[in-house]
Amino acid sequence: ANMGNTCSGEGNVLPEPVNKLHAAAAKIETQLQDLDRKIARAEQDIKKNVALGPENKAAKQRALRTLQLKKMYEEQRANLIGTQFNVEELRAHHEQADVAFTAIQAMKAGEEEMRAQQAKMPVDMIDDLRMEMDETAEDIKMISASLAESAGALDGSDEAAMEELKKLEADLEMEMKGQLADPAFSDARPAAASAQVAARQRPARRPIGVS
Repeated sequence: ANMGNTCSGEGNVLPEPVNKLHAAAAKIETQLQDLDRKIARAEQDIKKNVALGPENKAAKQRALRTLQLKKMYEEQRANLIGTQFNVEELRAHHEQADVAFTAIQAMKAGEEEMRAQQAKMPVDMIDDLRMEMDETAEDIKMISASLAESAGALDGSDEAAMEELKKLEADLEMEMKGQLADPAFSDARPAAASAQVAARQRPARRPIGVS
């Protein structure tokens, strides 16, 4: 029932049509409850008068009149139930229309907000931003490639360093060949080897006091 607030625009105050529908529904419900009480009381009176026996003509007349009243109450109740259905159906349609109206207002507000946000982000600005992002990515790629080339000098890709290394290796090889050709170096090698063999064959001295 509070869904009508959106249409009224007055906070919690319901619009006039909704107020009238609520009032009508409440009035019909009150009348139906009153008729139910009258029908129940009539049924009790009928049973009480019938229990007095068919010989009691006054009781029989009272039972007949009460039965007629009961039928009249039941007809009124049936008519009110039909009216109540129509009122409830109309109220449901009104609430459904109110929900649809609220949804339309929300959709319109959302569309206007999106349009305002789009105005703050023109297409040219987005294109420029995309170009700047692409340029930045390209710069980073070039820097990474340059760093990779610098690191490559350490794994043999620097030709000048490789040439110098080959020269050092050649010089070392020449130096080793010269030492092997020197007689003093050749005589020193067997003497050193003999000393090592003698040291291995000499028995180890026992510590003093150990048997």
